[in-house]
Parts: sequence; structure tokens; C-alpha cells
Amino acid sequence: MTYDEIMAISDLELREQELIKFYTQEIKVLDWLRQDGIQKIQFKDRWEYKKNGKLHRLDGPAIDFNNGGGGYYIEGEKMDFEDWKPVAQKLLREKKLERTLKN
Repeated sequence: MTYDEIMAISDLELREQELIKFYTQEIKVLDWLRQDGIQKIQFKDRWEYKKNGKLHRLDGPAIDFNNGGGGYYIEGEKMDFEDWKPVAQKLLREKKLERTLKN
């Protein structure tokens, strides 16, 4: 199954299972971690952070190279750091407020 075919799966749980299989068997990732709904994928030269199969990270670059540098993404949209930072901070504040109100 190709990446595009996997991303077309509407059942999120099945999509996640197929993505794990794709990354571990086809791309040979070193590790696949999950934290707060974010998939953290380790390659030889970088870490990638994804949410629902799209590059996404609010507390740093979604593509984080071992030798420095990376790319900033929110919900799959690539952004310059200057544009990414205020949006990420706003979303993090909203997330924190939502958790606070829940408790």
C-alpha cells in the first residue's frame, strides 16, 4: 500500500496502523513513538513529528535534523519560523486553557 493510499483511509485507527506498518517496513524507521496524539518518528538523520499523518509540531520544528536545522509545520502547512512562532504560541495557549477548564 502506498502512502497516498494510506492517507485516503477514512478510519483514523486503521490509517494509523497502516502508517506504522508503512514506516517500519517500507521506510525502515528506527523508532515510532506516540505522545499526546503526535507521532514522533526517528530516522537516521532526523526526527519527524506528525499529527493525523501530516507534519505538525507546536513546540519546535516538525522536521528536526540531527545536525541542526529543520522545517516548521502546522497541520501539514510549511511555515517560516517567523510566521510559525505566533501561531504555535496561540495554539499552545488554547490547548493549555482547554486542559485547565477540563480539570
